[in-house]
Amino acid sequence: MADSFSEFAVGMTGPAANSAAITPSDSTDLDYVTRAVSADVAGPLRYAPVGTEGDAIVTRFIPAGVQIAIRAKRIYATGTDAEGITADW
Repeated sequence: MADSFSEFAVGMTGPAANSAAITPSDSTDLDYVTRAVSADVAGPLRYAPVGTEGDAIVTRFIPAGVQIAIRAKRIYATGTDAEGITADW
């Protein structure tokens, strides 16, 4: 299938090129830095923003079915109650 946009850079306002289900982990970084996350079940999301070191984390409430722009390198299991998390990059 031809992709008319294959030579364009993916911007933060355009559609994501990839997405995957996320299993939160307190010890493992994601394979890719996210550009946005969404959840099937609303709740707090504890994550490590890209560009931070150590315990630099933020807790944010994710509404169900709403994509939130978050550049995260890890989604923590502890402190995350949102379920069915999907990350776009």
